[in-house]
Amino acid sequence: MKSPIILSALALAGALQASALNEVKSLQQWDADGARMQREGDNLFSVGFDLDLAGLDVPSEEAILLTPVLQNGLDSLELPAVGIYGRNRYYHYERRGTGMISGDDETVWKNKEKPGHIDYSQVIPYRPWFDGVKLKVKGQCYGCCFQLLGQNEKPLGVFMEPNFPIRPKYVFEPGNAEVTGELSGEARVQFVVDRWELHQDKFGNGPELAKITHSIDTVKNDPDLTVTEVWLKGFASPEATWQHNTMLAKNRVKAVREFVEARYDFDPSVIVTEFQPEDWAGLRKWVAESNIENRDGILAIIDEPVTNPDKDWDAKDRKIGQKYPKQRKFLLNTVYPPLRHTEYKIKYKVRRFLDPEEIRRVMKTEPAKLTLNDFNLAAEGYEPGSPEFNEVYDIMVRIHPDSEIANLNAANAALQSGNLPAAEKYLAKAGSSPEAEYSRGLLKLMQEDYAGAKPAIEAAAANGIEGAAELLDSLNRYLDFLAR
Repeated sequence: MKSPIILSALALAGALQASALNEVKSLQQWDADGARMQREGDNLFSVGFDLDLAGLDVPSEEAILLTPVLQNGLDSLELPAVGIYGRNRYYHYERRGTGMISGDDETVWKNKEKPGHIDYSQVIPYRPWFDGVKLKVKGQCYGCCFQLLGQNEKPLGVFMEPNFPIRPKYVFEPGNAEVTGELSGEARVQFVVDRWELHQDKFGNGPELAKITHSIDTVKNDPDLTVTEVWLKGFASPEATWQHNTMLAKNRVKAVREFVEARYDFDPSVIVTEFQPEDWAGLRKWVAESNIENRDGILAIIDEPVTNPDKDWDAKDRKIGQKYPKQRKFLLNTVYPPLRHTEYKIKYKVRRFLDPEEIRRVMKTEPAKLTLNDFNLAAEGYEPGSPEFNEVYDIMVRIHPDSEIANLNAANAALQSGNLPAAEKYLAKAGSSPEAEYSRGLLKLMQEDYAGAKPAIEAAAANGIEGAAELLDSLNRYLDFLAR
């Protein structure tokens, strides 16, 4: 029955001793604040704070030892201490020749020579348990023979690692995306005046017709391409009447169509023809870019409004001839003949590529044949952030520089590789989709603009972006920590 009484008495004595230790006068005269803790790269950790010694006066027989301590649960680490020694204590330890109280790395000051403030700073190796570590300064007062006269401590702050996973959302094109394209040009196919029979071996028509066939052959000879449309548009020049030129343009483009049909086994629906009775747009372009006399007057006539094509265009040609006969004759002999031409477009589609390895081969040589989704498939075999992964999206955005999807995916790849300037550049053209806003939030997180990141992460969570709600919770906890 005596043991509990003895234990209680010992506990009471210990409590009284602890109270006495904390009541040493000099221990009440120092302070610390302004804690700074930061990860430096992958392997280092910086610790700093302001140590206030302005009110500290250490008696001659005492020494104050101020030791920063990092602690997280059972793990702790003492950093080099600052020792303030009264006169006799200082000379006592100095005569011992074995270092001061805490060892050789202690920063030592005589009481009368100490500064009012010390900007304490240390850089140490980073340890995994530093995430969540608490910083405090332990104060100890020593008397003769290492006797501990009292102690206290000042908590300064907590370090929390801003650990936010960067998992942006890559976007695919909706639907069954396919790549289409066209080869276009102009063939100045000439005809006998007022006739529409096509002479392939006269008037220089051979090389002009070859422009059309070469474009068709370029598409047909590529096993990845299929011709979907051969579009032909015939033009006549402004002399004669609008009605007469309508007949000429219509029959002349028909003759070119028959030329194509005779050489290729196209379904009739593939060849599409249009006609323009008079190429006034071509005439205006030539006049505007020339130094022809009375240029502005001729342009003014060309630009007069047209309400009745059958009459107004004919009236314009007559008016030019009446007001500027010399220039009209020059235009008729020099400029009008090239206006009798055929525009063409050979439209095609690219076959689908299903094998990722084949997609990667095509990406190296003819990336314009790939859909945006093909690039995503090519990237799936690579580690995000790797050079191979980044190359896929570098090529993708180079081929499709104005595509919001390509810019978003390129920005995401840049985020995962840590290239923040590139990510910011691409995000400027990535549109306003929930996925793009989420990536903008991730960019701000990586730029350590945590408050600025919050609205974008909140919007992504509200739009159901996977992982955004969890990231928002982590961000809110970190913002609360920073506020504390």
